Amino acid sequence: MDCAQYESGDLRLAHWWENYYVPLGECLDRFRKSHAGDPDALAVAARSQHEIDLYLKHPDAFGYAFFVMRRVGVS
Repeated sequence: MDCAQYESGDLRLAHWWENYYVPLGECLDRFRKSHAGDPDALAVAARSQHEIDLYLKHPDAFGYAFFVMRRVGVS
């Protein structure tokens, strides 16, 4: 990354739960109903639900990071 500056940080797990997993779970309920006949769509929903379930079971094992990148000399 010699041609880029970067910043990183982590988000508290509570923020992920409140602002990502709760709304995702609510959307999944509606998504499953509206795609009830589509096995591919239901498989996508199942993978998302699996991630939520894993988070609930092992919240201390989760961690997220984000990176903001920009070219050197560009604001």
